[in-house]
Amino acid sequence: MHFLFLSAFFWLNTMCFNIWWTFRDLRPQSLEKSQERCRLRLYEVYAWGGPLVIAGTAAILDVIPEDSEYAFLRPRFGTKQCWFYGDIEILTYFYGPVGALLVINLALFAATARELTCGLWKRELVKSTTERAALGRVCMKLVVVMGVTWIADVLSWAVGGPQELWYITDIINTLQGVFIFIVVGCQPQVLTAVKRWWCWRKHHVNGTAGTTNHHSSSSQGLPSMGDTVTNHSVSQNTKSVPLETSC
Repeated sequence: MHFLFLSAFFWLNTMCFNIWWTFRDLRPQSLEKSQERCRLRLYEVYAWGGPLVIAGTAAILDVIPEDSEYAFLRPRFGTKQCWFYGDIEILTYFYGPVGALLVINLALFAATARELTCGLWKRELVKSTTERAALGRVCMKLVVVMGVTWIADVLSWAVGGPQELWYITDIINTLQGVFIFIVVGCQPQVLTAVKRWWCWRKHHVNGTAGTTNHHSSSSQGLPSMGDTVTNHSVSQNTKSVPLETSC
């Protein structure tokens, strides 16, 4: 359970980095399939390897004898509850690493929002209310996808107080998977890609030779944020700059 919880936050941090990397210069660039696979492998090494190191270290230290001089390093799983023993242990092996990741996520969110507001938003040709509203919606979606609300969960543990005060943030964080699915999954281009894949699979299973075009636009590793700037509003070398990154 410790490993899985940490993995969720490490993958969230990976998503935040990838979003920032995509929006950092507002010029999404196409990647070759080999480059995409290479970057995905690096993400996997980080997102699975980090939790494995932390959880593995905690598991190894937990078997240290209680009379050892290094017994203070033990997380003491299951001694008092089905989790860490106390605040020091949970801070060291869980909330400490998670808090560091969330601070990085917050910095990446701020950098991404700055690129949008001080970069694209400040351009001469982005003037219409509709276009500004689209950029605003992207920022709000980034808050959801980048997990900024998880900071409240760490604060609730650090500050303490009545649990009732934190029910709202706990509910929001619990439903974050649903929100992420809505933000990145329920997009026209994603649904179209799924439909295209399903049709191809159906024809393939039935043994029919279809002429369906299986080529899709190259990705940057993340689904679309769903809003774009109109093609007449922002141009760079006569080409519009999309405010999205497609899956």
